[in-house]
Amino acid sequence: MNEKYMSTNRLEAFYDAIIAIIVTIPVLELPQPATALLHLF
Repeated sequence: MNEKYMSTNRLEAFYDAIIAIIVTIPVLELPQPATALLHLF
């Protein structure tokens, strides 16, 4: 397999992981609701 292709593939996977972390952090900071409404489902 081409060596340049492999390094590009790894770099793309690295950037995908960074984007996933950047998107996940704000979601984790969302406030939790005061009451659980699971009984409605």
